[in-house]
Amino acid sequence: MGERPQALCLWCGSLERHRLIYCSLSRELYTQRFDRPALVVDRDGALRALTDSVPSITTADLFREDVDVSLSLEEIPFPDASFDLVMANHVMDEVDNDLVALRECFRVLSDGGWFIAPVPSPLEVTRELDERRHDGKIRLAGRDYEQRYLDAGFVVKARFSSRDFGELADRYQLRVHEPGLAARDEQFTVYIKPRRGG
Repeated sequence: MGERPQALCLWCGSLERHRLIYCSLSRELYTQRFDRPALVVDRDGALRALTDSVPSITTADLFREDVDVSLSLEEIPFPDASFDLVMANHVMDEVDNDLVALRECFRVLSDGGWFIAPVPSPLEVTRELDERRHDGKIRLAGRDYEQRYLDAGFVVKARFSSRDFGELADRYQLRVHEPGLAARDEQFTVYIKPRRGG
């Protein structure tokens, strides 16, 4: 993939972030009981296979045509508690009003529903950009970005990192390799919508 030849899997098209999510959650998702569909907003579709254990999947995107529904996360056209899983991988840093989008994701999730929406967070403090970059980003997330998820009502279920896999992280290429830099660990967090009364 351009300057990062180790990033893209030539077989499935996944990047490090996709492989880490798949390796971390594939077993757990298969043992979790989901009664409602999943909403998957994933531009390249590399994580769709992960949700095979969910009764049905609604794929969505604002621009692509090969999805079930075109939508903006700022205005999700589904009733409250429609989904047991919402996955929006590397999307929140491209949404104009991410605070509204997070509240909408919270609204359409069932109680106990999972929310997986990692964004790269290389900065200490999140920075809003004056204009959209060529890659679609309207903000650069920092370590403080998690507070936005918590403020929307989500709680942390679990954290995952390529460090969790030891030497297997290299075999499955779960770390990010960039020219001239040491490999860095990829990581993500699973949030849940708390059940009422607990």
